[in-house]
Amino acid sequence: MNQKIEQTLEAPCPMCGERGQLEFASSPETLKVKGETFNVTRKRFICHNCEEIFSTPDLPDHLDEAYRMYRQKFNLLFPEAILQWRESKGMRQADVACLLGWSPATVSRYENGALQDPAHDKALRMAMQPSGLKALVENAAGLRPDLREAILKEEDVLAGGVEKLVEVVSHRVLHDSFAGTRWKKLCAAVLFFTRESSVSRTKLNKLLFYTDFLHFKMHSVSVTGVNYYRLQYGPVPERYELLFATMREQGLIDIQTELNGEYVAYWHRATKSVDVADLSDTEWQVVAKVQADLGKLSAADVSELSHKELAWTATPSGQLIPWGTARELSLSL
Repeated sequence: MNQKIEQTLEAPCPMCGERGQLEFASSPETLKVKGETFNVTRKRFICHNCEEIFSTPDLPDHLDEAYRMYRQKFNLLFPEAILQWRESKGMRQADVACLLGWSPATVSRYENGALQDPAHDKALRMAMQPSGLKALVENAAGLRPDLREAILKEEDVLAGGVEKLVEVVSHRVLHDSFAGTRWKKLCAAVLFFTRESSVSRTKLNKLLFYTDFLHFKMHSVSVTGVNYYRLQYGPVPERYELLFATMREQGLIDIQTELNGEYVAYWHRATKSVDVADLSDTEWQVVAKVQADLGKLSAADVSELSHKELAWTATPSGQLIPWGTARELSLSL
């Protein structure tokens, strides 16, 4: 063990009760969390009298350090973020449990440092979004009436602000000649993929990713001009929520929410036909290829496929995906 003595002091030992020399030591350790290995620093006291090793409440917890590293690596919510969100909405742990179909003990464990699984993390993130929280509150039969009223009122106010923002963004997009051309291409791709049936947001994000990266692979330019981020469940367009909300505001698509177990699912369906002139011949060739190869797959299958792409494996979580990775895309014409 590569142990480092950082300080020596005279004090009573809580283990043997004798006053004597205590050493404050630190050493590097390797911990496994859900199959992942993390290097942490363990700090503790060593009593010279009884040779017992002990810690105190004010010392950093090396297991907590490993958990925080795990959360950061896999983009999971931190306990303080969950607690802060709950308190900002005036909710008790039992209220969150009621919304998400969990037990209050589960909420308490997550707020106190226990690792949530990806499904529960996704449910929490959905609840933290205004539209997601509103849908949960409207469907939670056992929620306190006063809390229900307060949250719905607050979310309606927030929704008004979002609609105003969408209006501004729509105006800017439509009145910028370059962005307007790219905007039409993005809308055309979305309308094409959602023309026959509703498509989940998770799957639609991946279809757009494959469209842009396949066209870039073949022609060194994307279709829509949108950048993509590497998130836990696969590549997503930059500011995708705002993009889809703008399309809905313009009457191009309809977006429906659905409670799916522990999270809110978003489904998109075209409300207008695609204008053939909005895409070039090579762009139509690519969207048709993506639809033919991936259109019948489930959202989970498309996500799993995207996780095998160099674009996802070589990009750190939360970072922009380099366009150069398109060269190794599994799809080809």
